[in-house]
Amino acid sequence: MPRPERHTQVYDAVGANLVIAVCTMIAAGVTGSSAMLSEGVHSIADTGSELLLLLGLKRSRRPADSIPIDLYDFFVVWVRRLSTFEGLEDP
Repeated sequence: MPRPERHTQVYDAVGANLVIAVCTMIAAGVTGSSAMLSEGVHSIADTGSELLLLLGLKRSRRPADSIPIDLYDFFVVWVRRLSTFEGLEDP
């Protein structure tokens, strides 16, 4: 029997990263440390990434689009895959 979908781990990670971001930003303000500021910005970026993950989980419940992918989109997807694989910059 499949387990019900819960995203508590993602919510926990968002909360933890927000706490870490606030603490590191406070520490950066008190100490003037650029490394702490960098870590605070990194934690904010991680929180944004997790919020995008939650958005993707929500949108994945929608039914699939009936519009097929066209040739241009197919080409762009493959160029991005190859450039990522080859270590080149994204077009």
